[in-house]
Amino acid sequence: MRTALEILLCLAPLNLYIEEATVRMYLRLHSLGAWNKQGRITKHIRILTEAFNRMLLLRMGCDRLSTKLIYYEKTYTISMNDNSGEADIDIYVDGVKTDCGSGAGIYFEQLNAQISVPLGTHTSVLQTELMGIMLENGIVVEIDNKSISILTDSRPVRSGLV
Repeated sequence: MRTALEILLCLAPLNLYIEEATVRMYLRLHSLGAWNKQGRITKHIRILTEAFNRMLLLRMGCDRLSTKLIYYEKTYTISMNDNSGEADIDIYVDGVKTDCGSGAGIYFEQLNAQISVPLGTHTSVLQTELMGIMLENGIVVEIDNKSISILTDSRPVRSGLV
């Protein structure tokens, strides 16, 4: 039976929350191949194994993202000057927010390429600027041995990079 506080706060009853957490833990361990089927079979293990065998949906693989770690050596300098024209590649980054939505834009002058990314309606201008910088950094990683100027009109973003 649910308590009044659970109903007011839209909380699941404690027993259902514990069951859900247990099943999630089982699925995570099973998908990683870490579920130990050896040893003493308790009632809990039997219940989870029966549920796994009975519900085909539980047999689906879990989503797992592969991670790619990039370690940056600080071989770069950050200046607050307008260095456009001095670098091999100038990259202009800007973010915008309107009533219709927000987005980030990136323009590579020497490469004559531009990218625009819609970011929905719930992002702030600062978030759009930062997302533009992040997207640009993902592309710049692939460019070797070139001097690059990242030009933005956002003072908070520039001061955050220093």
